[in-house]
Formats: sequence, C-alpha cells, structure tokens
Amino acid sequence: MGFLAIDLAKALDLPLFDPNDKNARVPDNAHPKAGNGLLGTGPYKSRSGSGHNGGSDLLYLPKKDKKLAERTIKALLEQDYVSGLFVDDKLGRFPGTLPMSQINLKARP
Repeated sequence: MGFLAIDLAKALDLPLFDPNDKNARVPDNAHPKAGNGLLGTGPYKSRSGSGHNGGSDLLYLPKKDKKLAERTIKALLEQDYVSGLFVDDKLGRFPGTLPMSQINLKARP
C-alpha cells in the first residue's frame, strides 16, 4: 500500500508525509497507512499529493506546477505498473498522456 507515493517521492527526491497519520513523515522502508501521501518540504508545504483509490490513483499538484507535472509524468511512465495517464487540460499536453477532456472528465474550475 502506498507504493505509488513512495516511488514518486524517490523519483522526485521529495520527502513523503502521511495525511492519515497526522501528516507524520514516512520513514524509509515504511509506507503510508492508507496509501495516501503528501510530497514536499513539509506536510503543509506540499508540492504534490497522491490519493489511493482502489486500483487507480489520483495525483494533485496544488500549485499547478507544469515542470513538476513533467517530472511526475516522466517518473510514472518509467513504472511498469502504470497504464493510462490522464492530465487536467489546464496543465497542457504531455507525451504519453491524454487530456481529461478526452474522457469527459474535464476538471471543474
């Protein structure tokens, strides 16, 4: 549980915090309690968040950081367990992904 958050934290070289454990930092060789994670310099300075959703995971970029999106997508595409990547249209287009509008899931303002 939480392997996506762990893999992204390692690939992006960002600390991992557990929102289901009072935002405690997740130590090496451990996993977030419910699979969810916050990545950034601190739990309240999150640059990215992942939500485990039983077979699919949701990633959030609260600051809409396009460079971080590119790095995240690159890291995801290197994983053998990742299939369809859908990206909010507002972030732009990225090779290997589909815009959310293509599956009629365009994010609301």
